[in-house]
Amino acid sequence: MTRTSMLFCIVAFPKFLFSQQKFKIELSTKLAKNTDIIFSAQRMRTGLENLYKVQINANDYIKDLSKIVKDYPFEKVVYQIKIQDTNLIEGEIECPVPYSFGYYDKEAGMPILSKKFFLEAGSYKVELTENIKSSIINIDGATNKEYVSFIKLFSHLYTQSNGDFEFDSLTNLVEKEKIIGEYIKKQPQSYVALWEIIDDYSNYDFNLIYLENLKLFSSNVKASNVYKEFEKKLLANSVSIKGQVFPEIKLNKNESLSINDFNKSKLTLIDYWATTCAPCIASMPELVSMYNEYKSKGVKFITITDEQELKRIKLANEILKRNKVIWKNYFDLNRNIFNALNINGYPTQLLVNDKGVIIGRNNGKLKDIKAILDNYLQSHK
Repeated sequence: MTRTSMLFCIVAFPKFLFSQQKFKIELSTKLAKNTDIIFSAQRMRTGLENLYKVQINANDYIKDLSKIVKDYPFEKVVYQIKIQDTNLIEGEIECPVPYSFGYYDKEAGMPILSKKFFLEAGSYKVELTENIKSSIINIDGATNKEYVSFIKLFSHLYTQSNGDFEFDSLTNLVEKEKIIGEYIKKQPQSYVALWEIIDDYSNYDFNLIYLENLKLFSSNVKASNVYKEFEKKLLANSVSIKGQVFPEIKLNKNESLSINDFNKSKLTLIDYWATTCAPCIASMPELVSMYNEYKSKGVKFITITDEQELKRIKLANEILKRNKVIWKNYFDLNRNIFNALNINGYPTQLLVNDKGVIIGRNNGKLKDIKAILDNYLQSHK
């Protein structure tokens, strides 16, 4: 897949393979000394951050971002490296993990990331150059060699992007996952295949075929924390997809959501949001406009705010008041909604009918939600 990134080459030395999944990267670069770069996964979907945990030996120039950025909640997921004359990155992993190098391009106003490569047991030399317009990666490790040949299996299903900051477009997710399923049958120990399914979920949302493919992995892969945590997320997601009954969820000591909250309205629109989500706040006026349009048509509106701290709850109430929101807003104080419905981003909207059945789920596209609303109301006059 074409992505704007730094140019780097990785060469492994097999004689330095360690037990306990130890790795060492000797990093060289023409970037100026004390330049800050980021070492992390290329893209992490909300709720999956802990899958990418890597134990890296911190020192004066390699720091866990959670120790630098206030309120950053995820330890051992993103690291900041301050470039020195000699840069050694050492650590341990449970299994191969896809990572990338990157830094923030102030002129472009966005992060520049390398193509992903897999951290695997061994010792590597990595060279980062100042060329950020291309992505040439040479990795001499078993997992990375597998990845290079693996992605060729479904490359024909992608449309190549034209822009430096754009991602290639997948034309057929189900067909790709079928190819991955056939691959797993032959290679059930493949972490490359597992991470590709995780990437597809992150990029294209939930699909039942992911769960079907997960069944094909070996018992060793299934015993890994990555597999178990990801499967848990998918199973949670499966109860909140179209056609499933909305689960009974306790919000706090006095409040809960269950089928009884939906049977007095034709439809209930649930909007899950957070005060840190700019698109959530920006779309609030449109949500209020929709409420005014549909309230007389038997549509109930509920918002749920993913905030637990008093100052953030206060801010949320100010935002709701400023936008003249008059429907019921709940606070997900224990994140029971977040976990039960496997929320993966903000805002997330669900449409539930009067029988408690979920008829739609969306991530912020109110135009699509409105279309589902109109079609349902038209067919249930």
